[in-house]
Amino acid sequence: MTRRCTPCMSCKQRDVALASRRWKFIAKMAMPRSLNPTMSRTPKPKILVIGIGNAYRGDDGVGLVAARRLKNQRSTSFRVLEHHGEGADLMTCWEGADAVILVDAVQSGAKPGTLHRWNAGRRPLPARTFRGSSHAFSLVAAVELARVLRRLPQRLIVYGVEGRDFRAGTGLSSETEEAVSDLVQRVLREVGQKSCGRMGETKDCGPE
Repeated sequence: MTRRCTPCMSCKQRDVALASRRWKFIAKMAMPRSLNPTMSRTPKPKILVIGIGNAYRGDDGVGLVAARRLKNQRSTSFRVLEHHGEGADLMTCWEGADAVILVDAVQSGAKPGTLHRWNAGRRPLPARTFRGSSHAFSLVAAVELARVLRRLPQRLIVYGVEGRDFRAGTGLSSETEEAVSDLVQRVLREVGQKSCGRMGETKDCGPE
């Protein structure tokens, strides 16, 4: 007779596995580059856009929607990834990239659909604004750990889209959906500035 783990045990095993991966990653990142074999691998594209989110939590999926629209541009000047937001894996994704643009949903109390922009290479992100994921090691934690370990990309820009509805379910609210088109255009302009060596010159913005 096949034995089955209880849901509780399954969750514990998952958490242990994630914790193990996380600490192995931290140890690898803290290792000097000369001793770290992964640092000598073929470099990834210089400009990387990462859309972060959960497609089954309403507006939390806005980063994924934006990433898919950017992929439709079929540009060869930047690479686009969709990501679930687990911090340790996120840091692995941007290794080797010169410039990274992150897109995620936020909750700051501003009007739904509001676009925010932060130059994370210059100053810490406002932790309370980001909802985070189901993982303990969030986007904000990943950025700050990378800062301490001096593993931040040369340029790291974060766009936040103010969400309204984060309840279980698919699809974005009308306000967040309308903001995606403007967001995509801003990211494309940001990428264009990087091509000219000026990415990061745009001023950070709060509620607009």
